[in-house]
Order: sequence, then C-alpha cells, then structure tokens
Amino acid sequence: MSDSFGGDWLGRVGGLPDPETDPQFYDGVPARRLFAAVIDVVSIWLLGALFVVLTLGLGLFVVGGFVLLADFVHRVLLISSGSATFGMRLMRIELRRRDGRRFDMSHAIGHTLLFYLAGLFVIAQIVSLLTTSQWSSNSVTSYAKMFQESLQVHASNDREPYILKYDLDSVLVLAMLRPRGR
Repeated sequence: MSDSFGGDWLGRVGGLPDPETDPQFYDGVPARRLFAAVIDVVSIWLLGALFVVLTLGLGLFVVGGFVLLADFVHRVLLISSGSATFGMRLMRIELRRRDGRRFDMSHAIGHTLLFYLAGLFVIAQIVSLLTTSQWSSNSVTSYAKMFQESLQVHASNDREPYILKYDLDSVLVLAMLRPRGR
C-alpha cells in the first residue's frame, strides 16, 4: 500500500536511494554542498557588484535589497526548473521530493523561504554569542580581587570607594570596591 508521497505505510520511500543501502549516492555530499553554497553566494554578489557598476554607483544605496531579491529569484527559478541552483548543478547535487520527482514552483518557493528562515536563526544565534561589553562577570571579579590586593598594599588608609569599571552605553556600574570597615 502506497501513500501520496510514494512511500509505503512504514515510511519507506521508493523514489530516493536509501542512505544505508546505497551510500555511494551520498558520498562527499556535505563538502559539495559547501562548495555549491560558496559558488551561489559569490555569483549573486558578483551580480550585485555589476548592479552597482551599471547604476554608476547609485545602486550602492539599495544593493543589499537587490542582492536579497536576486538571490530569492535565482533560487526559486533554478530550483523549480531543474531542482538545483547554479552552484548545485556544478557540484552535481539535486533537490528531490520524497517520491523522487524534481521540485516544482511551490516546493521551490517553500524550500527557499525555509532556507532564509533557517539562516535567520543561525545569524541570531551568532549575534547572541557576542557580548555587548568587554567585561564579563569573571573578568570583573578577577580584576576586583587584584585591585583589592593592590589597595591593601598601596592605599590602606583611604576611606573612599573606588569604581573599577563603568559602561557608559547602559549607565551601569559593574564593580565598586569599598574599603574594609565601611
């Protein structure tokens, strides 16, 4: 008994080679996907540079939007016509549906939108790793310990607090030392 995707009720798909029984179809795919992506990105950015040159530099103000639009159109048209972008065709990679058929226009649009959505999550994760301040809690703590030890030696009679570091962007005092006994 077969479903509409070409597979049987256990989920086995008849149109695509099985990675476990036919691994030769999947040899070197990750590296080829990386090279295909690099080829696609370079070709789209070269198209963007050509756009800027042809508009005598005026396109520089909108080149980002042009590149996004050109990339979207490039992906959708090439994937819907041949199930592969230019870079994927050079690297001999094709996108296929579960039943083994090539992508049509609706699958190409869906794939491209999901590709962009996945890219947004990757960018958001990378940005979340960047700190807004050069100081972390560990560096402030270690600096405060070192500063306190040097105060005990050099300024043991001072009674005023010392501010170690402040962040003017958020008007936040990150560390303040009080002399002992205050």
